[in-house]
Amino acid sequence: MIDESNNFRRRKSERIKIIQNRVRRQCTVKGIFKIISSFIPIFKWLPEYNWNECFFHDMSGGLSMAVLAVPTGIAHAGIAGVEPVYGLYTAIFPAFLYMIFGHSRYTALGKNIVLRFKKIKGVE
Repeated sequence: MIDESNNFRRRKSERIKIIQNRVRRQCTVKGIFKIISSFIPIFKWLPEYNWNECFFHDMSGGLSMAVLAVPTGIAHAGIAGVEPVYGLYTAIFPAFLYMIFGHSRYTALGKNIVLRFKKIKGVE
């Protein structure tokens, strides 16, 4: 067959071989790790994490967040009329999921996200 540009179209079997070769080249351990780390960034930064210098600061930041977020979550659960355990879920799980799937180094979780982003712009 000839298309508009006077080039012969590839047969279906040739197209399948081209696709198979492309998949074989890209489906290496390194390629799969690159694809997964683009969706789940913790796989990218965790191997390079500096435990000696950063762990204490990150742990103190996490505990500070927990000290403020847990009572707030329980209070919001009381306002919503649900059991306090649901408030604990809303305080703990967003931060945990953000650690795994988040792309920003600035964590902005909670009800005042817009104000926090404005503060970040002022700091930068």
